[in-house]
Amino acid sequence: MASGRFIVGIDLGTTHTAMAYAEVTDTSPYPRIRTFEIPQLIRPGAVDRRPLLPSCVYIPTENEFPDECLALPWSERTPRTDTGVPYIVGEFARTCGSEAPGRFISSAKSWLSQPGAKRRSAMLPWNATEGVQRFSPVEASTMILKHLVSAWNFDSGRDHRNGMLADQKIVLCVPASFDAVARDLTMEAAKRAGLIDVTLLEEPQAAFYAWIANSRDTWRTQLHVGDLALIVDVGGGTTDFTLIAVGDERGAIALRRVAVGEHILLGGDNMDMALARSAAQKLEVDGIKLDAWQVRGLALACRDAKERLLHSKIFATKLTRATCADTEHIETIPVIPVARRANSVPSETRDDAACLYIRKKPKKSFRKPGRLSNALTDPKPSAEAQLPLPILGRGAAVIGTSVNASFARSEAERVILDGFLDPCDASARPCKPGRSGLRELGLGYAADPSITKHLAKFLTHESEQRTGANAASETYHPTAILFNGGVMKSELLREHTANIVTKWIEIEGGSAPRELVCTDPDLAVARGAAFFGRVQKAHGVRICGGVPRSYYVGIESPRPAIPGKIPTITGLCVVPFGMDEGTEFDVPGAEFGLTVGEPTQFRFFSAAERRDDRIGDRVEIRQDAIRELEPIETTIPATLFDEPGTFVPVRLKSIVTTVGTLELWFNAIDEAGAWKLELNVREP
Repeated sequence: MASGRFIVGIDLGTTHTAMAYAEVTDTSPYPRIRTFEIPQLIRPGAVDRRPLLPSCVYIPTENEFPDECLALPWSERTPRTDTGVPYIVGEFARTCGSEAPGRFISSAKSWLSQPGAKRRSAMLPWNATEGVQRFSPVEASTMILKHLVSAWNFDSGRDHRNGMLADQKIVLCVPASFDAVARDLTMEAAKRAGLIDVTLLEEPQAAFYAWIANSRDTWRTQLHVGDLALIVDVGGGTTDFTLIAVGDERGAIALRRVAVGEHILLGGDNMDMALARSAAQKLEVDGIKLDAWQVRGLALACRDAKERLLHSKIFATKLTRATCADTEHIETIPVIPVARRANSVPSETRDDAACLYIRKKPKKSFRKPGRLSNALTDPKPSAEAQLPLPILGRGAAVIGTSVNASFARSEAERVILDGFLDPCDASARPCKPGRSGLRELGLGYAADPSITKHLAKFLTHESEQRTGANAASETYHPTAILFNGGVMKSELLREHTANIVTKWIEIEGGSAPRELVCTDPDLAVARGAAFFGRVQKAHGVRICGGVPRSYYVGIESPRPAIPGKIPTITGLCVVPFGMDEGTEFDVPGAEFGLTVGEPTQFRFFSAAERRDDRIGDRVEIRQDAIRELEPIETTIPATLFDEPGTFVPVRLKSIVTTVGTLELWFNAIDEAGAWKLELNVREP
């Protein structure tokens, strides 16, 4: 167990990573939670401290930059992997990646959850240029986490009273939709980065804990027994939905996560690309055609324009005496002077001597706890307010020039609201992609960009039981909504989405759900994770919920051999949705034959939407409802009394450990042996 001074929450996001921490000795119901500002390269030779670290990696060539200009405050040279490959993490990695996508790794977290992918295989950068070293999603995630470890150890670990990051209690967040394999691979990346005492927490739950921590005692007056809270988390690359029910347990409020959605690769990045496409089409009308490099730059410009045009009111963190004291010291550390990138012309003149690594102390400002700042980052723009989108020119004839485009607020609203948050009916469903004979391999991006249609599907629990076409359905009517994720910083998008959900509910006679205000969607997950660390020690209410999806083991049915006919595989439910950690159950039903003494393959499946299956149920394997995990290939050792290849009659037992590991036990009927198989697909 960790013996450090802090509980550290880490949000290893698809697009950004954040870290927050609280002191272990702070036993107050609502401890002080501080955000760790992460030092990172913003250009060669210049390091800045920022609350968000872009979750991306760039693999430079050996001679692309002078080695010393990519050094970080804790190193004298470019960070390198164990095999000596240089890499960059963070803001400057994202900048370089826009120019050289074949050396750029992004969305590594989504690759961890990609069904059917060899998740430990060296596959990233995807579509890498020739000669570029590839890494597995686990290795890419490890690089990002190692950056956090080095930053913490340099900044706080130098004080022996604080300890290194490996000494702290770590709460690492994952999407609720992550299956057992993705969770285990996330844990593997954390261990490789040197983290020891690690607990996984679902991101929507972390956001809910952050809301509790920020609301303090008032949260108990905002939620009541019988309430159903919907969490809508729309980040840069993913969308997640979760439902938390409010109940009563011995006269006290009890919280239980009752439903989680699928892992949907759809978010703010899609909106940026849609805006860029619309702007590029306008330029084509004027006879201006952009190349791929310029389109990537246009997408980055559209991201900034989207935030300025749509986020008319940006959430401002509540200012209290605690948060104002987050930065108690001013620390100025000189870094290596700015160096020019090899074979490039500098775009601006900089004062090399002015490049400093600085932790700034904010001005004192206090507000009453419980009140949000009404400060606006910009005055609310008019419907026709224009925002320029500068695009760098290309070629010798356009050196020093740029192509200019612009966006009006009304146009951005049309592209985003009509394309991603269209006011559909509650019965609407996202379209399914057509089956093509050949397609490029890659991430399983959502085929339908409509977030509202995905939400409508989530809120209608369609039970795919044995009744087939006559399947029963149940519609969830949330009474409260918590928005999270960078996209939902926009007041416009929050109100628009809430109005759509309200319409669905009112049609069926329900009441409009109330909004639970989140003060900082970008940092809520990390801060909520730190708060959860206190809850784990019995300081506060805990969200129960157990396993967020059902798990099945494939059972081969004995059938007469027929040419061209593959033996039928059915799924036996061994872990039902919601099975609590630290519990175990004997799987009811018939005995099974376990092959011992020779190599065999075990097939496992999971489903997030099948929440009515019970342990021991047999189900058909339908690819649209049940996803297959990576098979486990192993040899079950034979007993002293059995020859290799013998079928041993066994009964099954399922165990969900206290850390969330799923174990399947095979107990011999004659009690001559017992064998364990871990569903987390951990490699030897």
